[in-house]
Amino acid sequence: MATCIRFRSQKACSFLLFCLVCVGLMLTIQQLWLQRVGVRGDICSCTPYPHQPSNVPPLIAIWQEIQQPNHAPSDRRISHYDVNNSQTLVAVDPKSVAVDITSVNRTKYKLISPMTPRVGDTLHFHIEARNEAGHQIMDGGDFWFGVMESPKLKAATAARVIDHHNGTYSMYFLASWAGDVRVRITLVHPSAAIDYLRHSFRHAEKKVLWNGIFSSRTVKEKSLCWINHHGNMSNTCVYLPQRALHHTQLICNLPASLPCNTLSGVVGATSYAYQFQRVLTPNVAHLFTRAFVNVPLPFEKPSTIQETIDGRAILDPQLYSLPICQADLSRALSDGFWYNNHWQSLVCQPRIKFSKMNIQECLRGQNIYLTGDSTTRQWFAEIAKSLNLSSAADRQFKAKSFHLFRKDMKSNISLEFIFHPLSLHPSAVFVNFSIVRFEADVLHSLAKVPCQNAIVVISPWAHFPNYPWGSYVDWLEGIRDAYSYVKRTCPNIKLVVKTPHPVNMQWEMKARDWMFYQMKEAMWKVFQGSGAFFLDVWDMNLSYPSAPINMHMPNNVIQEEVSLFLSHACRR
Repeated sequence: MATCIRFRSQKACSFLLFCLVCVGLMLTIQQLWLQRVGVRGDICSCTPYPHQPSNVPPLIAIWQEIQQPNHAPSDRRISHYDVNNSQTLVAVDPKSVAVDITSVNRTKYKLISPMTPRVGDTLHFHIEARNEAGHQIMDGGDFWFGVMESPKLKAATAARVIDHHNGTYSMYFLASWAGDVRVRITLVHPSAAIDYLRHSFRHAEKKVLWNGIFSSRTVKEKSLCWINHHGNMSNTCVYLPQRALHHTQLICNLPASLPCNTLSGVVGATSYAYQFQRVLTPNVAHLFTRAFVNVPLPFEKPSTIQETIDGRAILDPQLYSLPICQADLSRALSDGFWYNNHWQSLVCQPRIKFSKMNIQECLRGQNIYLTGDSTTRQWFAEIAKSLNLSSAADRQFKAKSFHLFRKDMKSNISLEFIFHPLSLHPSAVFVNFSIVRFEADVLHSLAKVPCQNAIVVISPWAHFPNYPWGSYVDWLEGIRDAYSYVKRTCPNIKLVVKTPHPVNMQWEMKARDWMFYQMKEAMWKVFQGSGAFFLDVWDMNLSYPSAPINMHMPNNVIQEEVSLFLSHACRR
């Protein structure tokens, strides 16, 4: 009997030893795979509820750690890894030309970790780009959108994307609610298209054309006008708004008889699509057809996010030690998420909800200057409506109104919307230079004593994708320099920089979403350290669960944007 027991014990020990060896081997293989796809094995198991106190807010700390270079894959050539930005503003290799084109039908993606996610976990998806023949692509540069969503819950959040520059990409989502989720991954443009946009299209001149209107009491004449970055033009009318545009000039052909100083405004000469097509080279034209633009990857099997161990079904932002809303905040793992059609911001605190009472309390005694385009005019309309400042005349909100003003006498709030000049409109719309103003000029006008209690919102983007890149950067730097100037006299004046958002209008405005993304990154770099508040609305708009993204988003989104604005604008 004892011999039998001893024999069975030895057999059991051998079997146990064999199992331990197998488990060790499996863990080693898993670790090697995780290193190959660009992340340490422990990175996605990090908890957003840290046990040890830290000076860095958890969501910022997680994103900073994920971006460290040692998380990049080591088994393929990496020419550069930019830790400051995932889908980078600067070209990885300016001399490279993509040969392979990513095929969404052949490209693979999968969830790497955690395999059984809970609310609060960081989900890591790995994308391996392949061409139409199924071969792995060895260079990066594709432009991707990623959204994780639960349509029944009206819940969604956008991904952080890292390009490893070797044909693989990582998408990170913060698991913010419990339930079944699906991941919607879209190839906006393949790298060959991005290469053309980055190195050719965005630097080309004469992509923005107007008809200049020259007027006297008895005569009205037209001539062709355009933006010029650097250089002198002879036998033309040259306009130098140097304070606002630095090196950029407005050039117009000489009118038939009137002098150059009679220019009163402009009307659009051509459409966005025509101007894009006019400079598009034949060898890349096919990359901007429907087969290669905004193409979704096939849906994989939905994942299920479980509740936290203590039974939380929704992420609680209060547990994240969010920083106070202030200038120069660092980027975090997630800007927030939609749940039941409400945006839960994870950027900063306190979160001020959109309401008449909160608007009056936050903005009491303030002069609010909303500059920009029709997307900023939507802010004006929502705030005016909430303060009961609307009237029958406010049909102009939906018209081409370039200057609007309202005053809330009870709370002493003045609200002014000012369209910026040199915006591109249809030929029927006249942009009167006596009404519109450069943002830099608005700021300079505030640099006088006694100082105003003023907040200036800037958002130059929707009319600028065809601008030569140097001219757009000139525009931003003019605003930054003007803000530095006004702060020397009136240091309490606030500047809020509202970013672009994707519009998915590729057939009316080709390649615009990549250009808008570059503008967003340029805003971040130009205004970093300036003391301006950065209001990034990209992810909020991209992941909105109840309507397709568009230039003019529904009122629900606008109110959530204004809510973020209030969080920054309220006096502490």
